[in-house]
Amino acid sequence: MTEKFELTSENLERFEKEGITNRFEEEIDLPVDKVELPSQGLLYNSRRKLVTIKHLTTEDENVLSSKSLKESGDLTSYLVDRKIVEKDLSSSDMFLGDQLKILIALRITGFGPLFETEVLDRYALIEKGVVEYTKVVFDLNEFKDIPIGASPDEDMLFLYELPLSKHQIKFKLLTIGQENRIKQSIEAKQKTGFLDKDKEYFITYSNMESIQKIKLVNTDKWITDRSEIEKIYKKLALGDGQKFRDYFNSISPGVDLSQEFESKRGGRFRAILPIRQGFFS
Repeated sequence: MTEKFELTSENLERFEKEGITNRFEEEIDLPVDKVELPSQGLLYNSRRKLVTIKHLTTEDENVLSSKSLKESGDLTSYLVDRKIVEKDLSSSDMFLGDQLKILIALRITGFGPLFETEVLDRYALIEKGVVEYTKVVFDLNEFKDIPIGASPDEDMLFLYELPLSKHQIKFKLLTIGQENRIKQSIEAKQKTGFLDKDKEYFITYSNMESIQKIKLVNTDKWITDRSEIEKIYKKLALGDGQKFRDYFNSISPGVDLSQEFESKRGGRFRAILPIRQGFFS
């Protein structure tokens, strides 16, 4: 849900104190909304838990239809950066869940809260053994935030004990920009032959990137050297790596994109909102 308000001359001073640019004076007639971030700003230096977005208007049509932005995969990030008023938080510095919340809010401003699409009928698949797609209407106002599932320390790091080795790790959640740089690094290494082109490396490399410190079992010293952390991680039992990733995902802030629908076959099933081409139309 977004908090709607009218931009008036009386609150311009307050907005500037909050880090909002003076572009408001040039765009005083544009409606704006406040969006509360699932992360509550706990992992941003600004501690910003609310962002201001300008509504989608006909001026954004060229952006949404840009072939080059769609092909590059940069459309959502470009759109978020274009519509956020505050200058101290860019899309690359955000966590994925916060960006999703903003994209949903933007879609509501431009097209309303209802989104019709086709999804796989999981009731028909699981109960009847039939692969069947059905039209559903998502109510974008009904999605709930998923808050951060643990408390970070003063360095914005989280503590976790690996269940098998009993080593302790301190790790950070990764922003969109950090995840993109990991993907780009993997692609570059695959092109040069350093990594196998037919294998998936993102989970391994993102796990290693997120770990900032390791304390081995029965020791008191925190290891912070990147090369040492990578060596230790690569020798962990597979179960430790998987459990760490599960915990990482479980505490990450986000939006529950699932809603329940009626199956044509008589039962009910839950479907995940597909944010893909056509979401902004």
